[in-house]
Amino acid sequence: KRLISSLEMSIEEYLLFLKEKRKIPSIPMTLKEKVDLAKQKLPTSNHVYLKLYNKLTKIDKTSYCSISEYRKHLTMKLMDRAGTEIKVPDLENYLSQVKEFNKIISEICHSK
Repeated sequence: KRLISSLEMSIEEYLLFLKEKRKIPSIPMTLKEKVDLAKQKLPTSNHVYLKLYNKLTKIDKTSYCSISEYRKHLTMKLMDRAGTEIKVPDLENYLSQVKEFNKIISEICHSK
């Protein structure tokens, strides 16, 4: 949930920046519309982060269970049709991608 919140805050910051620069007339009310608008305005190379946002929201909505717990080697199995498994290194990768996206948005908003 924290990763999702962090991405949402960065998207909101980016849209506020665009509104201040008069590149968009207003900021949408729903998260889906905000993500869609950000996708339209961000360079294509940054769309991977919006896909990550969608993936994380799906993970958050899906029920899960832990299947192997041994120190740092926790595996979480999602109760979706594919039976997806998420391991600690996957979560660390998601965290690094979120940090990277936050840095990109911060640079865009504070450099211009």
